[in-house]
Amino acid sequence: QVRTINKAQRYSLVAYGFQNELKPVLIAESTTVPDAGKANVNVLNTSVDIGAVDVYLSATKDLSVSTLIASSIVGVSQSGFAGVLAGSYFVTVVGANSIAKGISDVRFQTPAAITLTALQVMTIILTPGASGVLANAIMLTQGTTGTAVSYLNSTARLRAVTAVAGMSSSVVGANTTGPVTLLASSTTPQYSNYFVVNTGAAPTVTVNGATVPVLMDSSTGPVAAVLAAGGDYTLMVYLDGSNAPTAKIIEDNNTAPVTSSGVKFRLINLASNNQGLQLSMSVNSISIASNIA
Repeated sequence: QVRTINKAQRYSLVAYGFQNELKPVLIAESTTVPDAGKANVNVLNTSVDIGAVDVYLSATKDLSVSTLIASSIVGVSQSGFAGVLAGSYFVTVVGANSIAKGISDVRFQTPAAITLTALQVMTIILTPGASGVLANAIMLTQGTTGTAVSYLNSTARLRAVTAVAGMSSSVVGANTTGPVTLLASSTTPQYSNYFVVNTGAAPTVTVNGATVPVLMDSSTGPVAAVLAAGGDYTLMVYLDGSNAPTAKIIEDNNTAPVTSSGVKFRLINLASNNQGLQLSMSVNSISIASNIA
């Protein structure tokens, strides 16, 4: 790609994308001096996997009192600059319009408040987490003495599905503020949306009052499930061939389809009441899965 480099203009070159398919974006650094006592901040979203997001600054992790500095920023694009009073702020990235809809959809939050100084010019660069939707961030201070500080996401996202009809089952995880109920106790099969949870140990699954170990597959066989930072996961509760409750976590790949008009499907067979039942699925006459046990 050809880039025009102008005289007396500072630039930052940002490499993004997959390791074997890097792409560049050239940022023309702002030469507009912030108003007295303020910093200028904008956002560059480098990932179509993250999707459209809103970015807030707030004095605490709570967004009830916060400042929206970028709205519906899709990948790959950047917002205009917002003037912000110098001070310490948490940076929080959420799904576009989720706050207005009353939906919890946090994609990233700095673990501690960052300090914005008067006359500072900063670009918040968003990059995708392991499964695509959660974000990491780089705080790029513009200028000849500017710095770039990386903040990796320390959370995961988890959803749950139960397929144990007639048995009372529940799934409860945790985040930094306390317990997170993915699925309240119910005897009816159900599924949840994604919830942001702590990394490490899997949530607690109970079926008829008994705790069920949560496993995930590995190269050596089933092991205790561990949630990694930036990952999306689905927890399935179902019955094995002996009608015993089983809980297993699988990793989700929520990166965007390779074409803008594409969608991604997969088929999971939890029909534990019929172990010999094999399922197939087609979408628009295209075979997606065949003979899934």
